Amino acid sequence: MLESKNPRNLYIASHYIKDLDIEKIENELLNLQDEKYLHNFFRENKVLNNMEYLKRIIDFKDPRALYNVAYEKENLNTQEWVVITEALIDIKNDYYINKLFYFYFIILKKEDAQMIQVVNNYLNKELSKKEIEEYLIKVRKRENEKYSKPENFTNNSSERSENIVPDMVVLHFTSNARRAIKTFYDPESFSSCHFVIDEKGNTWNIVPLEKSAWAHGTSINEDSNNFYKFTKSKIVMSRLENANDYTYSIILESFDGKVTEGQYQSLIDILKEINNFSKKKYNKALIIDREHIVGYNEINSIIIGEYPYKYFDFKKMLRDLNS
Repeated sequence: MLESKNPRNLYIASHYIKDLDIEKIENELLNLQDEKYLHNFFRENKVLNNMEYLKRIIDFKDPRALYNVAYEKENLNTQEWVVITEALIDIKNDYYINKLFYFYFIILKKEDAQMIQVVNNYLNKELSKKEIEEYLIKVRKRENEKYSKPENFTNNSSERSENIVPDMVVLHFTSNARRAIKTFYDPESFSSCHFVIDEKGNTWNIVPLEKSAWAHGTSINEDSNNFYKFTKSKIVMSRLENANDYTYSIILESFDGKVTEGQYQSLIDILKEINNFSKKKYNKALIIDREHIVGYNEINSIIIGEYPYKYFDFKKMLRDLNS
């Protein structure tokens, strides 16, 4: 396996096979210059120190990859935050720059003087931390106003197989609900979900429950990154069918897996709606437990990391649904 020149195979080996020489896999991935699998590898293994790794990722000049490093790697120090931010500024991607600033100041509530100076250099202003926060909230509001509310269901869906009764719910997270919704109405995105819930608790039904959304598909093809054996779920592991066919999907707007009171109530209402739909159409209630209500990271641990799913309170949700 270590002689393989396929970055995917190397990463999967590091993910699943114990007692491998992780440093050798790291060196091979670095030599192959594959940003995606290098990032996934570093997310789970701490062979490189953060700064060495950041230098490698910066070379790819991929704004999404840089943002994801800051988003998924916890306990970055100030120097590392500055390096990531300045690299994004050099790439000149305003969307990810503002998204990172929002994550740092609004979500994480950090207030380091160096990062404040980086923001002011970028804006060519002299703002206080409070003024920066106000600016970022306005930017996010303007971003959301770009997207209009859809009036109909998306065409990005499929008819469910007649012999399958959907019995699982998969929760996803997005940092921008309206941007995600726009993507779901793009026929070239090949993605969708059943419901989206924004941070205020507003909901959108994107795909009717009787159809399959294109949210977290699985495959029996071993060469696919969606290979069903990559799951953490015993249910998914036991089924050859595409997971989209037997699941419902809900996307919550949250950077960190924590939801507002309005969002949480909307989520509970939607889960009850799904349960009622299942009883009416299939004469079968939804099973309310952690085997049947899962996070996307449990469907595919190769593509999706633990953050932010580990911060969502599944236990409270189950208690409230079963009470």
